Amino acid sequence: GGIGAGRVNAFRALSEEARPVVELISVVFGDSLYGNNNGKPEAGEKINLRVALRNVWGDAEEVHIALFSDDYAIQIEDNSSDLGTVAGGTRFLSNDDDLISFTVSEESLPHRVAFNLQITTSNGFVYDREIYMSIDPMVLIVDDDDGANNVDPYYTKALDRMGVVYEVWDHVLRGTPRGVLTSYPNVIWLCEWTFPSLDQTDREEITEYL
Repeated sequence: GGIGAGRVNAFRALSEEARPVVELISVVFGDSLYGNNNGKPEAGEKINLRVALRNVWGDAEEVHIALFSDDYAIQIEDNSSDLGTVAGGTRFLSNDDDLISFTVSEESLPHRVAFNLQITTSNGFVYDREIYMSIDPMVLIVDDDDGANNVDPYYTKALDRMGVVYEVWDHVLRGTPRGVLTSYPNVIWLCEWTFPSLDQTDREEITEYL
C-alpha cells in the first residue's frame, strides 16, 4: 500500500519536460500599513494584498501577479507584483516585498467586491481566479472545520441571500484570529466534526470576545 495503483507511462516519465505548476495558498487583504489596523477593509482606507503561493513542479520563470476589478469602490494604485524565478518544489513564497495596493472609496457602501487575480510566468503558465473582499463586513465567519467536511457554504449562501456582508477567516491557513473578533459585532465560529476543535488559544479569544 501507499504507492498507488494503475499503469505508468515510463516514456513520459523519463522524457516529458517539467513545467511550472504554481498553486495559490492564500490571499490576505490587510489595512495594517495605511489603515486603522483592525483587519477590516473600510471606506476610505488603503488596502494591501498579500499573496502566498507554491510551485510544485518545474521552475517558474518571471512570476507575475496581477489584480483587476471594475467595482465602483476600488481604485487600484499598484496592481502587480513580480517574484522573479521560483524554483520547482518551492513550498512557500509571498509578495511581501512587492505588495499590491488599492484604495476603497470614501463613498463606498458595505458590500463584497469581486477581483480577478492572475498569476503568469514567462514560460507558459497561466492561473486565473476570482477572489472576493468584503467592505465593512458585519459578520466574521471563522472557518475551523479543517477542510475535510466543509460546511461554510451553508452559512455563506444564507448570508448572501439576506444581503449580509461577511468576511471568512480560514483557521487552517491563518491560525487563531488573535485580536480580530472584537472588530465584528457578529461572529460565526464553525467546527463541524473537527476534533479536537477549539484549542486553548481559541477558547481564550472567544472568552475575551464574549
